Amino acid sequence: MSSFTPQTPEFNPFLPDSFEQLKRALFSFHNNIPKVSIGSVSAVNQSTVDVKPSIQYFDNNAGFQDYDVLHSLPVFTLFSSQHSVKLPINPGDSGLVIWVDREIYTWLSSSSSSSAPPESGTSHNVNNAIFIPCITKFSNVTLKNSGMEFLSAGIQLLGELISLATKLSTFANSLVSAGTVPPYTWTPGAGGSAVSPTYQTQVTSAANQMLTDMTQSKNNFTTFKGQQ
Repeated sequence: MSSFTPQTPEFNPFLPDSFEQLKRALFSFHNNIPKVSIGSVSAVNQSTVDVKPSIQYFDNNAGFQDYDVLHSLPVFTLFSSQHSVKLPINPGDSGLVIWVDREIYTWLSSSSSSSAPPESGTSHNVNNAIFIPCITKFSNVTLKNSGMEFLSAGIQLLGELISLATKLSTFANSLVSAGTVPPYTWTPGAGGSAVSPTYQTQVTSAANQMLTDMTQSKNNFTTFKGQQ
């Protein structure tokens, strides 16, 4: 009867080190996959912006590192088929940088509404990002009361501005009309001249109407946010 001799399994003393290196490489890769960060505009192009990310990324070997400038990022715009609101952007403005998993420029460059494949099979490319101008530092949170550009007549605020301009135009036309009437009348022997009743009626009527219109416009503007 033959005897059984147990075999000693082969053992690679470097396997734990190799596994640890692989694990560190995977962790480093996932840690550096772009998702969402904050960036500052370094240049404004015709329809895109260049953005310098403000939050450093971590590299297992080199530690925290700065991103390079991201070039030609599409800018978020509140947009639909009939309405849009655009914020004028200047160098130094900050906002969110959102990275997408695949390239989006083929779809953006096409006039078709159909889906489009990315230009390549690469994923999580640091250059595939969108800029949203919607955040700033706590030290710079003072609300700006000017600078927003409204690009649609369907926005209520623009409608109020158009209405106010129309009322100002009507008031100006009333003054022009009153200017065609002699402002004074003079009766020989009466000892002087007096304001023409017709002129006084036209100017008073125009002024009262303008006062009413301005009061209404003020109410519309001060309650505008609540009407949205």
